[in-house]
Amino acid sequence: MERKPFRKILKGERIVLKKMPYTEEQAKLIYKVVNKERKHLLPWLQWVYDTKSSKDTLSFLNMKEGEYKKKESALYGIYLDNKYIGQVELFSIDFIKDSGEIGYWIDSAYGGKGYMSEAVNILENYFFEYGINRICIGADQDNLASIGVIEKNGYNLEGILRQDDFWEEGDGEYRNTVIYSKLYHEWESENE
Repeated sequence: MERKPFRKILKGERIVLKKMPYTEEQAKLIYKVVNKERKHLLPWLQWVYDTKSSKDTLSFLNMKEGEYKKKESALYGIYLDNKYIGQVELFSIDFIKDSGEIGYWIDSAYGGKGYMSEAVNILENYFFEYGINRICIGADQDNLASIGVIEKNGYNLEGILRQDDFWEEGDGEYRNTVIYSKLYHEWESENE
């Protein structure tokens, strides 16, 4: 079945999600925020170790463009009053299983204000309406801020992947990941 293209702009009450342009200018903007937020992001996101320049970010964006064209992922910048403050993505999209996984991060200056919860809500609303049946979100078991976003959005804990990740460049230890999910019928019940 041929599926319509993903929307490039998704609007919420306070923020707007925009499919980011895969350009050098956008890569420099993202890298500037990532670099400023490096200390805040490093405990939770290993890819930050590999992001050493805007060229690394541009390579990432080019990879995401290929995935976007194949409808395997949809990466959106989070904008507040036209200012880029982070990103949210549905990735590992599988239209055989009608499933995907959400990942996100935000500039710490905007954390704790509900923007990420709103971004997750905007993204899940769009993709459940698009035809996805199951969305999951994984987080480091110690990342209480991320877990707060997940639980605030009504996701159900499925379990803990014990020592499923090893942070060689960080603290040199195995880490646990908590996995949450929401199903279409649960989302539908929430929105009746």
